[in-house]
Amino acid sequence: MVQFQHFSNPAIGELFYFTIVALQKLILLILSQNFGVISHWLIVNSHLDIFVSPMINPNFYWKKFDNY
Repeated sequence: MVQFQHFSNPAIGELFYFTIVALQKLILLILSQNFGVISHWLIVNSHLDIFVSPMINPNFYWKKFDNY
């Protein structure tokens, strides 16, 4: 379970994060359809995910790998 310290209610933070990720994927998917560059979409999407997640919760990536 990922905790979001920036919000008083963790569910609001979680919803906020997944909304941003969904919007990123939707926008980039539309752009990739327009230009026909799926590989570019995958590269940009992975970079955006790396930059946006720590801004919302810096501990996100540490907790992501706790099970390994």
